[in-house]
Amino acid sequence: MLAGNGRSRDADELIALIRTSSDVTEDAIVRVETEALAANVAFQRGDYAEAAELAAAAMTPVLRATNWQDYAAAWLVRIRSLQRAGELQTAAREVAAFGAWAEAGANARQRMYATLMQADQARAERDTAKALQCYVDAMTSAERLGIPEDVVVVGE
Repeated sequence: MLAGNGRSRDADELIALIRTSSDVTEDAIVRVETEALAANVAFQRGDYAEAAELAAAAMTPVLRATNWQDYAAAWLVRIRSLQRAGELQTAAREVAAFGAWAEAGANARQRMYATLMQADQARAERDTAKALQCYVDAMTSAERLGIPEDVVVVGE
């Protein structure tokens, strides 16, 4: 919330407090989710290299097993950061890996997010027709699933 309101320095301070006051072993999931949060803050700040690194650090088996949505969100931040940093080949590999993960999970929401990432990648590669079709497909899936958060994320 702080970063979203332009107070990224305050958000960074709270993230630092969590890092220093949490136990590496007992608070492992909190620390991983903090890295995902830090990645999002760095992304909002426009520090795409840092955001990509922090998101990769958050994408642990512990997070994947505990909360696939936070895992996917970290992956999305990583992919979008790579795209905005101009690392399109690396982003394309991540989009393909995300798609494979989504297909293996047999979860309609994961597949919807994979389609959204394909749309973002096509846009980054300046393939407007493919990007628009993938955005339409992602929005159709989001509306069919009926989860407001997903409709908002795709709409953004």
